[in-house]
Amino acid sequence: MPVIKDIPPELKTEPVLEADARAFGLTTKLLQRSGFRHVHRGVFVWRGLEDSPELQYDAAQLTMDRIALASHQTAAQLHGLPVPGPKTPHFWLPEGEKGRDTRGLHVHWYKVGQVPAYTMVDNRRATTIGKTFVDLATQLGLFDLVAYGDAAIKRPGVTIDLLRQLSLERGRRHIRKARQAVDLIRDRVDSPPETHLRLLMLLAGLPEPKVNLKAYDAAGEWIATPDLSYPEVKLAIEYDGSHHGRRRKQWKRDVDRNAIYLDNGWIVIVVLAEHLYQRPHLLLDRIVGHLRDRGLPDLPDVLSGAWEPYLREIRN
Repeated sequence: MPVIKDIPPELKTEPVLEADARAFGLTTKLLQRSGFRHVHRGVFVWRGLEDSPELQYDAAQLTMDRIALASHQTAAQLHGLPVPGPKTPHFWLPEGEKGRDTRGLHVHWYKVGQVPAYTMVDNRRATTIGKTFVDLATQLGLFDLVAYGDAAIKRPGVTIDLLRQLSLERGRRHIRKARQAVDLIRDRVDSPPETHLRLLMLLAGLPEPKVNLKAYDAAGEWIATPDLSYPEVKLAIEYDGSHHGRRRKQWKRDVDRNAIYLDNGWIVIVVLAEHLYQRPHLLLDRIVGHLRDRGLPDLPDVLSGAWEPYLREIRN
């Protein structure tokens, strides 16, 4: 019988079927003793392999005879687009496969002959970016769905108009959320927290800030490109997602940038993750206070709390 040190290297590079492992003389018990984890029925993965959407896809396809389409969050991750990680991989399967063992997977069923639009991503089948957007309306909250859309429209061939057209489909669960999200998608957004911050401000009733609009000095020279801004009153808002261990070089760049803002009559509000996700009321008060001091017109007397259930979805 093989011993642990004799495990063939090729079994440690990708998911393996239990039946294939037996060809090397490896029993289920020996696989588990040798550092393999049991991920699906009859499928094992070497513990040294870093978990990834690609690994999850490859493991799941072994148990589904490679007939499934990655969907929802799993498809988004394969496309390299931002979504909260799913607890289990998502796939589309034809209804004729309902007798198949799909434990450990989140399966969505499509009618025979109505295959969802899909594409190949590094030889893996995944729903298209547009189709994935519509599907995600059933899984994500509004803020995260908009963040996906903000990132999606940076890809070739993906536009707001395309996502709007796809969201016109009738009879789909949560399709209204997709339509609402389309109207909130913007160009030039760099990260999901920037999306969340913009939506927090917008749903609180503040005038919509500009997104990554270049700022210039009196001579017309570029000084910075703030994440969000109100150029008419020279107020910039920068989201700082770095942690305490960030490099000194990046810290110095931020200090220099903020000094340039001040030298040119701008005020800059630096927003940290804890401000946005843990103390949003205080953050809004801070922003609106500076806007009032700067004389921005059309500010609400009382801020709306319409954002609260959406931000709560993220924090939960």
